[in-house]
Amino acid sequence: EYCYEVSAVYSLCGESDPSNEDCVVFEGSNLTVVAINPNEQTVSTNETFTTTVEIADVNNLGSFELELSYDPDYIQASSVTLEDFLGSTGRTVFPMVNTINNTSGLIEFAVTTMGATPPGADGDGILLTVEWVAAASVDDEVNTDILIQNLQVTEPDGTVIPTSSEDGTVIISPCYSRDFDCDCDVDIVDITM
Repeated sequence: EYCYEVSAVYSLCGESDPSNEDCVVFEGSNLTVVAINPNEQTVSTNETFTTTVEIADVNNLGSFELELSYDPDYIQASSVTLEDFLGSTGRTVFPMVNTINNTSGLIEFAVTTMGATPPGADGDGILLTVEWVAAASVDDEVNTDILIQNLQVTEPDGTVIPTSSEDGTVIISPCYSRDFDCDCDVDIVDITM
């Protein structure tokens, strides 16, 4: 519940009293949610890891486009894979854009389906899988975000589906002192390196 007051100045001294108070109750959201999963994960330096871009509570999914923004000083994208959810009802899928720019820290992805039938996918599913590599070294633990930007989701006929997005965070932990292979274990392998 969110309550607010609208006040009006009524005296020469500048004092005011509430002239109107109202409260609004927000009942759940009808928004489709697109999220980075996991929303937070910890990795070691130079570790390869994956995140997925997932969609929840969608009806009649026909296409989507988005950008993933990240700090290329800390993580680099190595691949982006379109998963099966978009075409899961038998619709023909046409990837349009799939670019990775590790200089600016931006992934651009757009894909659509064609035809009036069958209907688009409903429910929850994985849209994309992204493989990343963490920075080769960090002095201290680093938190870096993966941000969903310029998101658009539509039905097969182009009707925009209202969406919200949930970003992700990657925590990069430095290697232990003398852990030369960064496997979080100082052992005989480190001595031979």
